[in-house]
Amino acid sequence: MARIQREYVAVAMAQESSEDSTRDRETSGIPPTLLLLSRILAGLGLRVFIIDARSVIVHGVDLGRETRDWDIAIDKPFTPELRDDITRLLRSRGFKVQWRKWGFLVEGGIRIDINYAPLILDEEFVERGRVIMENILLPSIVT
Repeated sequence: MARIQREYVAVAMAQESSEDSTRDRETSGIPPTLLLLSRILAGLGLRVFIIDARSVIVHGVDLGRETRDWDIAIDKPFTPELRDDITRLLRSRGFKVQWRKWGFLVEGGIRIDINYAPLILDEEFVERGRVIMENILLPSIVT
């Protein structure tokens, strides 16, 4: 019985270590600028999802290239009021903000594209995503 308990503990510790390693890999590359931006957006009640090629890279898939910008999506549709609130808050923190037809281009040390994708409102999509740091979520790549 004691041997089985030791084996169970060893397996549980190995799984925990593997999960910690995955989380470390995911969060180690998050720039401080993106973390600050996510905190500002959290103050407006918004969640941030890393999307596009960058999300695949954060998952640990080697695409053989890196993108220069970070593409994120927020979990609420753009309204004139939300657009103005985001713009005001980001500019007050020193970010350069440009409105685009797809969302915002934000510059502040790094380029961040803020998009809105209706898929972000899908409950299953959100449930399968993983919080990797504070208000930053990573969509699942498992179908």
